[in-house]
Amino acid sequence: DDNSASDGAALAFSSAGGTVANAMMACNTATTDGGGIYAEAGGSTMMVNSVMYSNTAGTSSTNGSQLYVGTGATIRVVNGIAQASTSSPLLYSAGTGDLSYTDLYNGSGGGTYSGSWTAGSGITGTGSLLSSVTCDGNPWNDDGSLAGSDGVDWGDTAITDADGSRSDLGIEGGPSGTW
Repeated sequence: DDNSASDGAALAFSSAGGTVANAMMACNTATTDGGGIYAEAGGSTMMVNSVMYSNTAGTSSTNGSQLYVGTGATIRVVNGIAQASTSSPLLYSAGTGDLSYTDLYNGSGGGTYSGSWTAGSGITGTGSLLSSVTCDGNPWNDDGSLAGSDGVDWGDTAITDADGSRSDLGIEGGPSGTW
């Protein structure tokens, strides 16, 4: 919450890649690419049941305010939420990007994703999935709950919540979620 960097203000992956599960990246600023996450060339990253909210990066159409995927990098986003109001796209991939069961909403018309993405099942753009997330410098008061939201039981049917039901989107979903 409220970090700043030139690339990947919340998380930056080098050629090793990694897994991001049940995490929230909110209110971060990258002066160049990937306000939330920056995935560098050569790595393979899996992002499941995570939230990228109100991050910012550069101003061009290739900055990826929430997520930037570099040339040669691979990323898969499933059961995610990406929301912001920005003039650049939420997600940008110069590498290989795969989206499924994810809510993408950009309140300022900058677009949801651009570059090299494969959009699978379950992509929505409701923009009303999160509650109680603020950019006040205190991540402990951001619950990101989905109470009363379309994101409850909206996730990939192959992933279940701890109670055995279909996964929710975002940080509360999946086997490690706190629903």
